[in-house]
Amino acid sequence: MPMPAEETPISPQDIYARTVEGNAAMDDAARPLSSGFREMLRAIDGKRTVEQLREKFPRLDEEDVAAWLGELLRAKLIDFAEVPFELPELKTAKPAAQPPKKAQSGKPASAPAAGAEADEFDVAAMAANVEQWLNQDTESFTKVAKADLSKTIQSAALQSTQALATLQDSGFFANLMQPLRPGGEPAPPQPQAARSPEARPPLRRKGLAIVFESDSADTAVLTRLLNAAGYQAQLCAARQQLVLLLNQPLAPEVIFLKLGAKDVDVFKVLEKLRMHPRLGKTPVVMMADAPSREDIAKSILLGASGWMAKPYTAQVVDAALSGILSFPQG
Repeated sequence: MPMPAEETPISPQDIYARTVEGNAAMDDAARPLSSGFREMLRAIDGKRTVEQLREKFPRLDEEDVAAWLGELLRAKLIDFAEVPFELPELKTAKPAAQPPKKAQSGKPASAPAAGAEADEFDVAAMAANVEQWLNQDTESFTKVAKADLSKTIQSAALQSTQALATLQDSGFFANLMQPLRPGGEPAPPQPQAARSPEARPPLRRKGLAIVFESDSADTAVLTRLLNAAGYQAQLCAARQQLVLLLNQPLAPEVIFLKLGAKDVDVFKVLEKLRMHPRLGKTPVVMMADAPSREDIAKSILLGASGWMAKPYTAQVVDAALSGILSFPQG
């Protein structure tokens, strides 16, 4: 039986646990539960994701699993599991090997002139670096078909050039390409529509904005601007502080991550956020002193909501929040 439209949809990365009533019902022969529901209830252990439950019950399609979980939720036999956000300590990684440049017409290939636009070779070389990085340092793409992955990496590499130009011109960039998930390609990016000042909602007290930024001067500026925009900014500059803030009961409405911290791989933070059942759809805005096209391509693949450039000004922050947060996340 399909779930009513008004109910919260079941996400593949959601994790459920049995309630007290669920534990009691699992072995209560007098409880009117079918053998299938009892089997599903036993499999729900507070660790398996919905995607893993689907793999355990191959006879059920995606809609059936969602419907069964919906029934168990309505009966209050299961509930969302509290899954802590965990971030491994940073490992020192070896720099990615650069692909050899191909010679053309018997002559060695020369490096592009400084300031020149990226040509086809540049995109291919960067895509090769990004693919090597994905294979070595991430865990999100192990089930993605190689053809889909290569095509999507090429798309992200091409988009990163336009993104960098947009970032330099307007101070922010909204990523409209959804992260690649197992089983297919993401939806293609849609044209970025500007929001007129008249269309902006009136100032209201919004939720938390977690800012991971190690530069104290930049932190002070961004905090003031976010508070002025109606957010409650919470700051952190180290790994332990970030983990504590992400595990507090009240989830953030937006997260800002700055590249360059000594003890944190920000791309790993982004990947872990997108895999987390509670924080997976939280908008994540990336920042860097001097972002590269490769940085942007990596963040696009991992599902960053967008980028914001320095210097931080009221105009840039307002445009970034309006532009980036107006699109669906995750």
